[in-house]
Amino acid sequence: MQRIIDPLVSLALSLNYRRKQGNELPFDFLVLGLLYRLIACLPATVRTSIGEQSVSYRFPTRSAAEAGLHILATEKPLIRDVVQFIGEDDVFYDIGANVGVFAAAVQGKTYAFEPVPANIIALTQNLRSGHGQLIGTALSDTASLLWMNMEDIRNGSPTASPGEVNEGVALAGLALDDLDLPAPSVAKIDVEGAELSVLQGGKETFSGDTCQRLYIEVHEGKGIKYDDIEALLTDYGFTAFEILDERGEELFVRAEKQSQ
Repeated sequence: MQRIIDPLVSLALSLNYRRKQGNELPFDFLVLGLLYRLIACLPATVRTSIGEQSVSYRFPTRSAAEAGLHILATEKPLIRDVVQFIGEDDVFYDIGANVGVFAAAVQGKTYAFEPVPANIIALTQNLRSGHGQLIGTALSDTASLLWMNMEDIRNGSPTASPGEVNEGVALAGLALDDLDLPAPSVAKIDVEGAELSVLQGGKETFSGDTCQRLYIEVHEGKGIKYDDIEALLTDYGFTAFEILDERGEELFVRAEKQSQ
């Protein structure tokens, strides 16, 4: 079975990468849709190399296969950058873990934050046994009621927002500092426009001495300004900032504190 799924995965990764480069052919999306369904149906793992290690994933639904393979095709250099700083004794926060592509690749203790039920099915299978803990809640700047758009939930990349009731699903949002968890040495945040709220709710967590690196996907197309993120993290003690990747109005940023 693995001999069947491996070439399917390779083709899906190639087509996703071609889309990222802007060289998509007219029928690529149809081929990708078929590949996602086949990969989800086959009882085999998706295997890929990240740095010097081999990582296995399970994508049990079409949406999980689409999300996971897209991330692997477009963000593998970012995954490599993240995992190189995480040893077996480190704690890693994956905030907005989606289907667990980053979480499955790290060697330390992982806390994977993901509120979307459709993603949790795959995420649970991809967390390393004994090294990962799922936290199925949305994070915000304070304990509050958040609303997620139904269409975004179906796509697996929801935007959570406080305020007035709208068409969507109500979720309980919590501040990171209110959770009794070990502080991370490294954290990744990809929360589709809620970056500032998550950071504000984690002031004690991120400004403490333990947390030395943050990776943040900044969604400027959703009203987030990179300058605001950098200013807040500077207040938290981060001194070095580097934009590792830029895709349209999305920036993937690494922030580090000065070594003691």
